[in-house]
Amino acid sequence: MKPKLVAFLALAALITIVIVQNKDVVTLRFLFWHLSTSGILLLTFAVLAGFAMGVLVAKLPKSSPKRK
Repeated sequence: MKPKLVAFLALAALITIVIVQNKDVVTLRFLFWHLSTSGILLLTFAVLAGFAMGVLVAKLPKSSPKRK
């Protein structure tokens, strides 16, 4: 198997284990908002948001240093 695939599968397994173990209801407090939700939903959203940000940053054009 390819090393990238093995790393991806290992990371996916670890993320899945952490998400499944956090079934309790948690309260998210941000500024004036209070949101009570399952830890599974909150962690899943955080993982997906982080993945999306990583993909967007990887797609940014690379800037080359300006020559003088």
